[in-house]
Amino acid sequence: MSARSSRTLAERVVRAQFGVVTDKAHDPLGIWAQGEALCELVWHAFALLAMTLYTAENVSLCGHLEVVPNALATLYFIGITACAHSALWGAMMGARAESVRALKAARALAGAVPALALVGLSVFPRCMWHPHQEFVVLWSNATALAMLFELAVDSKYVSRRFRGGTAVTSSGQALAQVAFFVGYLITIKYYSVNGFAFFRGEFLGSASYGWWCFSKHRAGTFPNQTAARTYTWRELFVLDGCIGVLFLTAYRYNEYKGCDKFGNV
Repeated sequence: MSARSSRTLAERVVRAQFGVVTDKAHDPLGIWAQGEALCELVWHAFALLAMTLYTAENVSLCGHLEVVPNALATLYFIGITACAHSALWGAMMGARAESVRALKAARALAGAVPALALVGLSVFPRCMWHPHQEFVVLWSNATALAMLFELAVDSKYVSRRFRGGTAVTSSGQALAQVAFFVGYLITIKYYSVNGFAFFRGEFLGSASYGWWCFSKHRAGTFPNQTAARTYTWRELFVLDGCIGVLFLTAYRYNEYKGCDKFGNV
């Protein structure tokens, strides 16, 4: 009997949806090896602290980002940088594995557009409404399309027709996609309502997007990926953290130079 068949349904579900964490359960670094899980904790910490300690005119992640101190805002920017970095890494790995040129380009765009839009909506504060909101809409819609695109191009039909039966992404990860679309629909429903309902959808969607990106770090997600991506506390806090501080600097510059209520126009 194979190891896979000996597992219960619950064990297989946990392994598929949270394997990026469970695969590192016995790593000598312990919790410090769990860069992906640490990022999610950082993201949750930002949202919780921002909502409970600070009052914003607009009840949203971006609304609170305008008023929190830099120390707390750094958590936000570490999180979005890590997500964008992982999305770009996944796009590169997926494009490399594609044998069809059109799908190779589409795979790269499907990963890169949401990642770059996430950076865009984060460096332009909410008070710079037009560029900020254009990136928000682009990120949410591009992410939704990217998830649907991935499901389609790795379906059995497309795999048989274009790749001789081989799929390019085989993470088996679905919980993050489902959660993202729940959050996506909540934000659409409460888009014009300034309240906690919109915040819940926004937070669920963004956290799920991050987990979707991180899930691709597992070994075997792509045919050319024989080992898991090394992503520990160093990659999160040192590499992505330093880049995140640069994004925070750009954000504060735009906030104080581009918004009447925060600085000089």
